[in-house]
Amino acid sequence: MLLTFRDYGLTWDEPAFAAYGNDIARFYATGGADRAAVAPGYLRLYGGLFEALAAVWVRLLPFDAYDARHLLIALAGLGGIAACWRAARLLGGPLAGLLAGALLAITPGYWGHLFNNSKDLPFAAACMWALSAWLSWVAGWPKVRQWRVAEAAVATGIALGIRMAGGLTWALAVAAFGFALWRGAPGVRRVAGRLGIALVAALAGGWMIMLAGWPWALLHPCTVPVSSLARFSRFADWDGPILFGGRAVRAVALPWDYVPRLLFLTLPEPVIILLGGGLVWWIVAAWRRRRIMPAPLSPGHVMVAAVAVVPVVLVIAGRSVLFNGLRHMLFILPPLACLAGLAAAAGVTWLRRARPVIRATVLVSAAVLVALDVATLAALHPYEHVAYNQFAGGLAGAQGRYELDYWGSPYREAALGLLARMEAEGPESASRPWRVFVCEPAESALHYLPATFLRVTDPARADFFFVIAGGSCRPPRIAPAFAVARMGVPLAWVVDLRTPRGVLH
Repeated sequence: MLLTFRDYGLTWDEPAFAAYGNDIARFYATGGADRAAVAPGYLRLYGGLFEALAAVWVRLLPFDAYDARHLLIALAGLGGIAACWRAARLLGGPLAGLLAGALLAITPGYWGHLFNNSKDLPFAAACMWALSAWLSWVAGWPKVRQWRVAEAAVATGIALGIRMAGGLTWALAVAAFGFALWRGAPGVRRVAGRLGIALVAALAGGWMIMLAGWPWALLHPCTVPVSSLARFSRFADWDGPILFGGRAVRAVALPWDYVPRLLFLTLPEPVIILLGGGLVWWIVAAWRRRRIMPAPLSPGHVMVAAVAVVPVVLVIAGRSVLFNGLRHMLFILPPLACLAGLAAAAGVTWLRRARPVIRATVLVSAAVLVALDVATLAALHPYEHVAYNQFAGGLAGAQGRYELDYWGSPYREAALGLLARMEAEGPESASRPWRVFVCEPAESALHYLPATFLRVTDPARADFFFVIAGGSCRPPRIAPAFAVARMGVPLAWVVDLRTPRGVLH
């Protein structure tokens, strides 16, 4: 992370959310007199806790402002990996924790958003931290440790301060408490009052933390969070086309299998195999013992599974609007990795009793699959978010069928490549003014170009044409001056309109 955080480009959403963070900082600096943070618009529907922190963070580091943001997001993501390790360790021991953290780290959907997605990645990390805190709290029953309640309150508050869906982990803790009371768990009924007070205190503390970074909710502490959650459950403000299964589908009319299919096509193969094997084991064990929750499963296992499964069920049942890819569902990736780590640790225990030939075959196969996934991540860097597994035919198999890059991060490499070409042409080309047309998001390219490159809105007047592969714009059929590609698949082009028109290769 420390070596590569400067490699990642500026995404479509980053300028708006960086400005939102600055608005929040000014809101508090002026005692609420500056009202930009609560002005009408979709941004105020989001909790701004992380954005406000980022606005302060960028002023402390001697980096480009967006590079500084990318480092902060990466550190938050590292906390999510640590929380995944901790949760799996609580449920399955040290080996399960190690394997869960490693599996999350090689998940392209997580690592690919680890540097420039300031909404969904910190939210995913905060949710996993909150889940691990609640698991620690549940595992400590019937004792009630105040520091565990405080940790759960802080983690839940941070998750709520980014997106209201962060309350899911608290709701699951309430469900676990109710289930324990119903089943008469030893000692729980005796301290039921203290446990109930702890739940209420954790929510109250988390609510205060949420309000601290969300000016609009601070002005309306009860109604705004609830209305925000309801609004995002059916967010119809954006109805753009999404490439899915080889056809453009409106965001408000996505098929029911959108999330399950993308999970199957983008999760690393080892994670899919481990999740499938764990599910089969659970079904067989439940059928044999006539119990829904056979040993050694616990309420903690159910909580982790619920965080991964319940949001998918709600999205399908509610026909929720999702943006491109799985970025709004990133928070289910850590619990999925946690479940895969638990299954892997159980598999290792089984392998110790297996025949040497079977043991060697399984271990070699697992090593090969993991090595291929790591090699794919390295080959795609810094565009790990476009990865597809072999069930999709890899990146080449997904081309033209599913979304690749959808928010402009390859424009950084395209801009730097164009500058290198200008310098190779000579000092005059490097210093003279040029007109550029950038198919949105424009700032993702202009941020990396000098002031001599002037943006125009009419491509007929442009010297250079920036375009994302698969975007809404179609470049002129001229050979590109510079192309950004990975594994033989183009992600973005810069077309030189100064040259005679030819055929685009």
